[in-house]
Amino acid sequence: MKIQIPEDLKKDVPEGFWGKVLSATPIVMAVVATALAGLASSEMTRAQYDRSLAAQRQAKAGDQWGLFQAKRLRGALQRSTLDLLHASAAIRPLDPARLLAEANAARTAAGEKPFENGAADALKETIARLQSGEMPPLPRAAPWPPPLEAAVRAV
Repeated sequence: MKIQIPEDLKKDVPEGFWGKVLSATPIVMAVVATALAGLASSEMTRAQYDRSLAAQRQAKAGDQWGLFQAKRLRGALQRSTLDLLHASAAIRPLDPARLLAEANAARTAAGEKPFENGAADALKETIARLQSGEMPPLPRAAPWPPPLEAAVRAV
């Protein structure tokens, strides 16, 4: 299909090179305007995305700050409660023999057997470590399966 330009419009356009330039200028301007509108639209979409992402990150930071403050407040409350307990209660030293006797009495009341010598020794060791403030030694790690050990050695 060929587009026919009416004769009265052809009369208004001068003949020659400049006539063709003048008649093509609105078409070129429309194409450029459409391209620029598309670019502007994509930039607006990107700007809205960036603003949305910034708002999400701001909300997350606010939540983390609130969590930090809640934890700090809880710690301060626990410390003040401990200070109040220290000030108002008599603190007695830990007696391992009495603790073992109470644990055995509780197990007997629950219908369980009292701690035997091995378990009692482990409980005494735990109490001694609690009193000294040191950590128990770590157990030896189990050996790796041979294929895994071979792979680690290969690396």
